Amino acid sequence: MGEYIGVNPDLKTRFRQTPEHNFGFFVKDPGYLAANRALVREVFGFLPDDFINLDIGCGTGLVGQLAAEGSLRFGYRGIGLGIDPDTYIIQEASKFRYPDPDRYLSTFRVGYAADAVRIFREVFGERLAHWGSIHDAIHEIPKVEDRQEAFNQLALSVGKNGVVSYNSTFTTEAVGESSRDFVRLKSRAFDIFGRHRDKNIEEMVRLSAAAYLEMMKKTGLIPIYVAYRRVTLSLIGMVGILKYGPFLGGMYKDMEGVDDISVEELSEVGIRALNELSAERTLDFTRRFDEAIAQKPA
Repeated sequence: MGEYIGVNPDLKTRFRQTPEHNFGFFVKDPGYLAANRALVREVFGFLPDDFINLDIGCGTGLVGQLAAEGSLRFGYRGIGLGIDPDTYIIQEASKFRYPDPDRYLSTFRVGYAADAVRIFREVFGERLAHWGSIHDAIHEIPKVEDRQEAFNQLALSVGKNGVVSYNSTFTTEAVGESSRDFVRLKSRAFDIFGRHRDKNIEEMVRLSAAAYLEMMKKTGLIPIYVAYRRVTLSLIGMVGILKYGPFLGGMYKDMEGVDDISVEELSEVGIRALNELSAERTLDFTRRFDEAIAQKPA
């Protein structure tokens, strides 16, 4: 197993992760897992056979787990450092049993993206990473300037010829091309609550895939791989994501009176809405994943 250090007393959001509501219920969705595995395998084409990875917004530690898988597959050796502000999910990530710890092992720290360089140096001293990553997490950072800072931190952490990878299902393109069943799910949940959309509430700030590429370029990184893939999420996976606090926070953000409703009830009604819709027709939860890899010049 990996280790973790740290507790974050500043994470006061009611959508923090708990044993009952966390990303672990969703992360093994076959489509989601395949999309992230494919991106990690692209990254391996640019890594030395002995590498260090810094993963910001690591969540359950999926990137490290896939890096361990890739290390075994391609005969590499690696060390990972995962950083996430949520103490509970860091604890869960550290419980993963790596198949060959001598081949690959991750350690974990509680912290924000803006602290990544400092935390990395606390662990690795003056060494630099060969690969920095922020997978399915950049869009959860509320402020645009803080998203830029996340890329800044990754770029500072990697050495010459090092690479940085990201993906997101919440670019403007991804949301625009998503199946209408995502909208129907939200609408049905609102109907069950008997509440309307609060038009005075601003939605989550979404950026285009091109905007994220520009952020990477501003750090001095050069994009070397840009793509997107479409992934169909399973019904079981959708039940899982409806047990993830930050997803619930985004889904219900603009519902009237949402602050008066518990996370547990938001989750339960979301799952009820999903079950009602799936009983009426075959649902399609296809989502676009935008992804890119950028390299630091030699």
